[in-house]
Amino acid sequence: MDKQHCLRNDNFEEFGCNNYYFQCTYSRPLISEEHYHDFYEIIYVYSGGCAHVINGESHPFSTGDITLLYPNTVHYFKDQQPNTSVISLSVTKEEMERFIYPYARDDRFSKNNEPITLHLDLSEQRNVQNAYLPIISAPKELEEAYCKILLGVVVPMFYSKNIINLDNKTGAPPAFSLLLTAMMEPENIKRGIDAMVDISNFSHSHLCRMFKKYMNVSPHQYITSLRMNYAFDLVTSSDTSFEAIAELVGYASFSHFSHKFKDTYRKTPANMRKIYKNRTV
Repeated sequence: MDKQHCLRNDNFEEFGCNNYYFQCTYSRPLISEEHYHDFYEIIYVYSGGCAHVINGESHPFSTGDITLLYPNTVHYFKDQQPNTSVISLSVTKEEMERFIYPYARDDRFSKNNEPITLHLDLSEQRNVQNAYLPIISAPKELEEAYCKILLGVVVPMFYSKNIINLDNKTGAPPAFSLLLTAMMEPENIKRGIDAMVDISNFSHSHLCRMFKKYMNVSPHQYITSLRMNYAFDLVTSSDTSFEAIAELVGYASFSHFSHKFKDTYRKTPANMRKIYKNRTV
């Protein structure tokens, strides 16, 4: 790796005092020099395409593709098509690892060295675009808050579309993968562990063993991650009262819900909704 150029967030001046650096290329040439960095990077192709060379292997990279690059991943771009536009969100290592903690303390996600590339469907592409467009025109003092919102949209996508496809990746029983899919439904998120037991017919102790083996989290930690993801969607995309949101995602106590939300996103539900509602596109 000595021959490649390293971009470091401590000398990458665009980071400034923030944990994020957002770029939108709009047909500008992408970096063709082989390099790596000590921060995370999320790259999304808005239009056009190119070849993305990652750790020496060339991959087609076209509209709707999104990649999560981990620190020390060597990459560059080549064969860029005309009118290719991408967005890039660079995130410091400490901030990203704090953010993905609620979603999966699975080593394949939090301590992975291999990039994750997904192709998003049209609905998912719109969600990403709606999240990144406000960053372009946001005042300086709100950029980091909007970047957090974008991260809150894309991290669950990497989690749900890649990490929980366990039947093809880890040899988990099909029944367990079906359970994870069923638990994405709002009514099951609200019911939590009780829904898990009813759907799977597993005892609580057996569920604990399964989640430890295949997810490296407890059932309670997994439910919390689903609830926070669902709560984020309700807070930022609806006018539902926060007390009602707390109930919808399974918390009898609003104060407990608010504490969990702030612990996850470092913003209260009220602050997060205010930031999202005041965005300019």
